[in-house]
Amino acid sequence: MEPLHPHVYWHVLGFTFDGTILMYSWATMAVVFLLGLWAVRQANPGRPTPLQNAFELLLETMGGFVREQIHPKQRHLLLSVVASLFTYLLVANLVGLIPGQTSPTADLNVTMGMAIGVFFLVQISGLYVKGIRGYIDHVKGPIKAPLTWLFFAPLTIVEELSKPLTLAFRLFGNIFAGEILLGLLVAIPVWLGGFIPAVAWMAFSIFVGFIQAFIFTVLTLAYVGIMTSEDH
Repeated sequence: MEPLHPHVYWHVLGFTFDGTILMYSWATMAVVFLLGLWAVRQANPGRPTPLQNAFELLLETMGGFVREQIHPKQRHLLLSVVASLFTYLLVANLVGLIPGQTSPTADLNVTMGMAIGVFFLVQISGLYVKGIRGYIDHVKGPIKAPLTWLFFAPLTIVEELSKPLTLAFRLFGNIFAGEILLGLLVAIPVWLGGFIPAVAWMAFSIFVGFIQAFIFTVLTLAYVGIMTSEDH
């Protein structure tokens, strides 16, 4: 997929890296880190700042999902992971709304890398909570009759492999398409009324960026919850 803006490529040891996307990704991580650090430094129980309220709302909301879906062994760790994941995705999705910039999540390599990370998180969580025997039982499927695993195991494997693909393509498709349309609307001359739909679409893109970050995070929790559930 061709990038929306000219990119710089780095060639290292025979490998080619998209330097532009890497720099945007690192900048996004730096922004998230600084926001979190600022919120902690400015925390005041008596007079909370807007940033502190935002982070507290995020932790309370994600904490509710974690308590409902995640095994007690993992709740503390997963809350930190998903809160960081959501914050990173939200900032990354909104970067492309700045004129001349592009979102890291508008690149399939980034979303696929994150989805692969989620895949390993799910599998490691299953092994940690259930142990090797319980994990193998999950792969064999819900029916424990003899030889039924020959049918259910391939289906379970395909299901687990399809999860990161759907996560990656859903996030990439929505953010990439939104940036393309925004670029087209901005290119319309002001005297033709191009400014109005561009502003309207930018506002809608903020909503889409939030929703896509939320969906990716909640699905991550759901996949971990399914894998570690005592019923599976």
